[in-house]
Amino acid sequence: MPRDQRDADRESASSDDAAFGAPAEESADESAGFGATSSERVEYDDPSGGDKDQLVAFARELGVERNVKWAVGLGAAFAALLYVVFVVIPAETTQSPVLYLGLAFVVFFATSLSLAMLFTAVSAWRRAREL
Repeated sequence: MPRDQRDADRESASSDDAAFGAPAEESADESAGFGATSSERVEYDDPSGGDKDQLVAFARELGVERNVKWAVGLGAAFAALLYVVFVVIPAETTQSPVLYLGLAFVVFFATSLSLAMLFTAVSAWRRAREL
């Protein structure tokens, strides 16, 4: 389509849409092919359908559940070890032991999350090498 014809189509579309109350910016985008016109219907995929099944299959393939179980176990062991070494054994701390228990929880959460991501990345890397 020649450029003059496209410009004329845009002007006529913007004047038609302006007559019906639509802003000129939207009509220019629609006539340029950026949006759906009134005669076209846009269909969207339902996210509750097959995409969830594919995501579950992908997570199962990478062994995410197993990785998270290991990460939580190791994170709990590491946090407990730190709490015992720095709070229980010295028996005297500068702050309340409850404060250190909160810190141990933060260490547990951060360690578990980091290990889960690391284990899953290693699983993905191994799976990619197989392909």
